[in-house]
Amino acid sequence: MLSIKHEGFREIAASLEATASDTRQQIEATMYHMGPIIVNMMRRQMAPHRYKGDLENSIEWSYEPTSRQLRVGSNLMRGTFNALAILERGTGPNASVPFEPIAAWAAFKGLPAGPVWMNIKRKGIKGYPVTEPTAMRPEFQRTLDAGAKKLASDILVKALRFRQGMRV
Repeated sequence: MLSIKHEGFREIAASLEATASDTRQQIEATMYHMGPIIVNMMRRQMAPHRYKGDLENSIEWSYEPTSRQLRVGSNLMRGTFNALAILERGTGPNASVPFEPIAAWAAFKGLPAGPVWMNIKRKGIKGYPVTEPTAMRPEFQRTLDAGAKKLASDILVKALRFRQGMRV
C-alpha cells in the first residue's frame, strides 16, 4: 500500500519555488538544446522541395524566455510574402507573378517556363506543408519527450536536494 502525506507535497512545492531561478535556467538550457535539433528536422522535411536552398537555409530558431516559447521558422520574404508560408499554404492565382524567377525554377526542374508561368498566373501554386509533418515525425516527439524528462528529473532532484538542505 502506498501512503502519501499532504505535508510532503507542501514541502516539495516550497522546494520547487525556492529553486525557481534554477528552473528557469534549466528550461532555457533545454530549449537551447532542442532548437537546433528541430531546425535540422524541419530542413530535412523541406529537402524534397529544395530549389536553391535559400528557404531551407533560412530556417532558424529562437527562444523567448518571457513567454517560454521556442519558435522555429523563417523570415525569408518573397516580395511581401513569407517564403515558408508560400511553401506551406501555396498561393491562389497571381496575375503579377514575375517571369524570371519562375523561368529559372522551371529550367532547374527541366520544364518549359512559359506554361509553368501561365499556370501560376491562372491557378497559383500548390502548398507543401512542412511544419505539421515535422511535428509529427517520431524523432520530433522523441526530442520533446527527452527534453521534458530531463527537465522534470533535474528540477525534481534540485527540489529534493534543496529540501534536504543540500543547496544546489
